[in-house]
Amino acid sequence: MICLGVSPKKIKSNLKGDKFCRGNRGTEVDYSRNDFIQLKSLRERKRKLLLSTNSLVLDDAQSTLLLVDNLKAEKFDPVLIFKPMGIPDPDLDLDENIFMIGIQTLEQLKMMELCGRDILVIDATHDMTQYGCQLLNIMGVDEFNKGYPLAHCVSNKMDASTLQHFFRAIKLKCPTLQINCIITDDDPALINAANMGFGLGQIKHILCLWHFKRTLQRNLHAKVRNSSLEKEMFHHLCTIVDSEKEVEFHALVNDFQKKYENTADTKTFIEYFNKLCMSRVEKWAMYERKFPHKNVETTMYVVSFHNILKSIYLKRKPNKRIDTLVKLLLEVEEDAYARRTINNVRNEREVLVDLITATADEPAASHLNAMDISEENMTNIVANIHWRVKSESLDIEYDVQRYATSCVYPDWCYFKCISPLCQRLCSHMFVCTCPHESPLCKHIHKVHAMCVHNGLQQPDIQPLPSIVPSVSTPKPSQNNTKKLKDIGKELIERINENRIPQILIPHVTGVLSQLLAECRSVEESTNTEIIHPMVPTQKRSSTQKLTCQVLPKKKKKQLRKSNYPTAGEKRDIVNSLVQENSNSDVSDSDNELSNLIIEEEYYEES
Repeated sequence: MICLGVSPKKIKSNLKGDKFCRGNRGTEVDYSRNDFIQLKSLRERKRKLLLSTNSLVLDDAQSTLLLVDNLKAEKFDPVLIFKPMGIPDPDLDLDENIFMIGIQTLEQLKMMELCGRDILVIDATHDMTQYGCQLLNIMGVDEFNKGYPLAHCVSNKMDASTLQHFFRAIKLKCPTLQINCIITDDDPALINAANMGFGLGQIKHILCLWHFKRTLQRNLHAKVRNSSLEKEMFHHLCTIVDSEKEVEFHALVNDFQKKYENTADTKTFIEYFNKLCMSRVEKWAMYERKFPHKNVETTMYVVSFHNILKSIYLKRKPNKRIDTLVKLLLEVEEDAYARRTINNVRNEREVLVDLITATADEPAASHLNAMDISEENMTNIVANIHWRVKSESLDIEYDVQRYATSCVYPDWCYFKCISPLCQRLCSHMFVCTCPHESPLCKHIHKVHAMCVHNGLQQPDIQPLPSIVPSVSTPKPSQNNTKKLKDIGKELIERINENRIPQILIPHVTGVLSQLLAECRSVEESTNTEIIHPMVPTQKRSSTQKLTCQVLPKKKKKQLRKSNYPTAGEKRDIVNSLVQENSNSDVSDSDNELSNLIIEEEYYEES
């Protein structure tokens, strides 16, 4: 049971059986060894078994070395770089006390070429092993706007000189790699290592806005001792960062500097802002991000990946070994590849539905192709029921069978043509023997067009009557019973004499199975007693969590979300700046800002 992934609590319940249930109490019970097994013993046995099966040897370093050898022996070597602890590597200029391992599969390499044209998200996380190693992840954004893991690096040192070897190994595996942009947090080691490792010159680099605002907030808290002044300045800074107009940005910066540079409490922060922030405006200003980057403004794709890794895969339990972490990353990559493959299949199905459906202005492709079929290639085998269509490209004939004049399953009909020319054509009305993937091929469209032209198509769809179970269902009349027997007798005769066309057998079988299932459900419902429903006394949503019985502890005050300005507060800061400029002698740039703001407000009001 442990090998199958059964929890210890479930194992104990299975071993115990039902000898202690209420129905078997008061009788003599023969106790066995299984009744005395404790959860602690089961958890310890599970830990030892998983340790012996998941690890090649008990020593983590030796097990990691054997795991790397097995990975390198695969058809595509997913190991980018491996530097064991305490062993010098002549090819790498790394200290012998540095440990590093980087992995990237073939599919991740191909996705990196695709996602690198837009943006790469890079960030690291800690507490992944018991050796103080950090995990560096490179994420991309695919065409479905989903994060996809591209490469992983585990190392006990995360400086630029160490990480450049990891990025250089990626470049060696993919010499044609081109990178449009990289987004990181406010740690210069990551972008410096990427510039040195990829060898592509100075890669365009932007900062995560959440981390940058967090850095500004911490420096304000350390350098400005006035809490009200600190909040006012932070709101002004957030307005500057989020400004998407260059004129508005520079006007807000000038106003911020003039307002706080001569104050004793804020002078230190203004010096920090001018020296370390204004020297790299292109990295954090929103107006500088007018280039294709998938609208990624934060590193939350990597943060979300870290949360999934720790919460879902590790279940918030600490991981100790390196080999376990490497196997886990390969498992995550396999799940990501499976999820992307399923999304591609779903996308292909949506494209297929788009090809089938049509509008009044744009007919479907099957319409256009059906018009090219000549009526000379069509033969009506059975009057208005069975047609034979000769292929124009191949020497093959296809059979088209009409078995309904309207949709027989309106509630389960997903493939239908909404063009007025088709008059509610759907996949439940015709069957064609051609190998086309679409359930509404051009042969069906052509036959349907002939049926409509001959007046055989009913314009209105008569939905099937819904069967509502009732406790007191009236007995069927004798006339209805006689009709039912006649229909069944005729159907049995056709089955015995093989008079049902082969192409209609699956349809007949499905309809009869559904009718029998409905009859059984109604029959079973009539034998049940009336049960009064329970009326809920409390309204709870499906996402609402259960309230704690113990009062939660009072949380400490944090420098986070509550201090961020709202959109209205940002607008008030910009409007106050425009008002000040209108009351004084303004320059040309200020006039331009005032006109820009007034024009935007006019369009917003209208």
